[in-house]
Amino acid sequence: MFDVRPLKRPIHGLCEGAEPPRRTIPGGIELSINVPRRMGQFEDERLVPMSSGWFKQGLARLKPSQPSEATARLSAETLANEMKLTKTAMRQGSFEDARLRLEGLARSDPQNAEILAHLGACWFLLGQAGEARPLLESAIHTDPENPLAHKFLVAALVALGDDPDVPRIAQKAILLNPADVELLSIAGSLHVRRGEFSEAAAYFNRAIAKKPDAVAPFEQLEILSRHSTWRRSLYEANPGVEESRRRVVNRLLATHRRKGLDVDNLAALLILLEGSSDSFSRALKIATASTTFENMTPVLADRLASIFFIAGDRPQMSRFRELAFELDPADASHKLGMSHAWVGEGDRHWVPGWKMMTDCLHETRPQVHVHEVPLWLGQKIGKRKILVYQNQGIGDSIMGLRFVPMLAARNIRFDLWVLPTLADLAATVEGYETLIRTPERPDPRAHDCAYAVPLFGLIPALNLEAAEIRDPPILHPNRENAADLRARIVALPKVRIGLTYGGNPVRRDDWLRSIPAALVNALARIKGVSWVNLMIDDRPDKEGTLNTLQMTDPMPEVRSFSDTAAIISELDAVVAVDSSVAHTAASLGKPVWVLAPTMLDWHWQVGSDTNPWWPTVRLLRSEAPGVWTRTIEQLATQIEHFVAEPSSHPAQAV
Repeated sequence: MFDVRPLKRPIHGLCEGAEPPRRTIPGGIELSINVPRRMGQFEDERLVPMSSGWFKQGLARLKPSQPSEATARLSAETLANEMKLTKTAMRQGSFEDARLRLEGLARSDPQNAEILAHLGACWFLLGQAGEARPLLESAIHTDPENPLAHKFLVAALVALGDDPDVPRIAQKAILLNPADVELLSIAGSLHVRRGEFSEAAAYFNRAIAKKPDAVAPFEQLEILSRHSTWRRSLYEANPGVEESRRRVVNRLLATHRRKGLDVDNLAALLILLEGSSDSFSRALKIATASTTFENMTPVLADRLASIFFIAGDRPQMSRFRELAFELDPADASHKLGMSHAWVGEGDRHWVPGWKMMTDCLHETRPQVHVHEVPLWLGQKIGKRKILVYQNQGIGDSIMGLRFVPMLAARNIRFDLWVLPTLADLAATVEGYETLIRTPERPDPRAHDCAYAVPLFGLIPALNLEAAEIRDPPILHPNRENAADLRARIVALPKVRIGLTYGGNPVRRDDWLRSIPAALVNALARIKGVSWVNLMIDDRPDKEGTLNTLQMTDPMPEVRSFSDTAAIISELDAVVAVDSSVAHTAASLGKPVWVLAPTMLDWHWQVGSDTNPWWPTVRLLRSEAPGVWTRTIEQLATQIEHFVAEPSSHPAQAV
């Protein structure tokens, strides 16, 4: 279950050298009032239909409180001078002074779009998006081509989070000012919300192309790379991005060494250093030195927690997860981080952690969660039916299938939906009325389901404690499935051990999860083993490792996950990195060595329990992020013992 966090960045500057108040919105960036007055006509004026209601509401707040306060329209020269003074105040961060001046101007000229746009921008920069919205709407009603009003209207709507039409409004704003880096970044963050990662990456790359020295687009692209399973392609889309990123990082590092960084740039530097094997140690060093940072913010606390999470430092990770949550308890990203920490701690936090996680994911990932019917929270529903559905990858879903019989034991009616790749295995779990195996998640109403719940949402719904998950149902692949593949494995001499030492090589976190081939090849010294490849990803070093270990490779003939399970069912044991193969082997009751990174992941450790989900798993962690030397030595010793005395390991499933 990967961690999805909304893109966030403080809004804190209108010009270089200014130190105005700092504000944060989901998807926010450093906004500027310096936008062109005109950029040409819109291609489609229907993009932002303005209602007279919003126009009147914006003007209503500008009416004189007493008739005597009404003044004549200002002369053009006086208005120009007053606006010049107002813009200077805004650039200096004196938003309250600018607001008072603008309200006086607006009473004299209540339909002046420039006045309304700047007044709306002031309210927004004062942290009052609700006050800003009607004024900005009114400015656009008066002048449909005002770029400042469009820009801040988009920012206000993002902050309010209640307008489904905001992506189209952002599109119109960008048509007015296609070179505005901040608007491009906002548009990217909106696509992140919708789960449209490729579109988001395109906007961030456009922003970087326009302003290669800007920090925010790189920070957002880095966060996006984690949202979309750390894809390297997000950086490779633009050949110049990686070099520009290197220059930005070096500039931030130089400033940090010379005089230190403000809280926002420090948070940006940490996330830019965190995702690489070459720079993580530096990120950890800076994070450790920043734990006493005076001006701690929720974003910086979240960054520190993420680094300590990767490093395996549970006390520091928990400390900063809690701090980020305390500083901004309403923010979904901090609630999600807190829920992960609680689940990993177990004990009294176990069920509350799962409830918070379910609620947060339901809120922040609408593209993968059911919203046509209510989320089932465990309440009595009589004879009505629930749709239980897959909302994660194969490994997590295999873990979650253990809850299906528990739901059936309570005499609750439900259908089960999983992707076709998992359907044959899921069919071996009993309790559902109908197994739905369509490529797209169905509308629950089409199957007469009044509620819906994801697989892991059953933990809080059924109020399941951690102790109740340790004896899962064992999956049973069809004995007639993949008969030829089974026969090949059965015919192998010696002890048959499956191996997957790496995951998807295009993931940016591959350095954390995968084992260097040179270390894997050292397993060739173990006598009495027939190695079987279980890895489907094509890695540059894969062919060499297949030859060194003299591995049997049935995977080119595998057509489904049921085929993979059939192969594993004929093995004596499995060695796997944190992957769906590890969960599949464990679900079949096979002895499994899981090679897990230092990350404090609840999949493999809850509190002090290092195999909370699977009784036959032995967990071997890397000694440091990306460092596996001692871990592989331990593995080799344990395999040698297993080969010599296989009965010393937990019993294998039949």
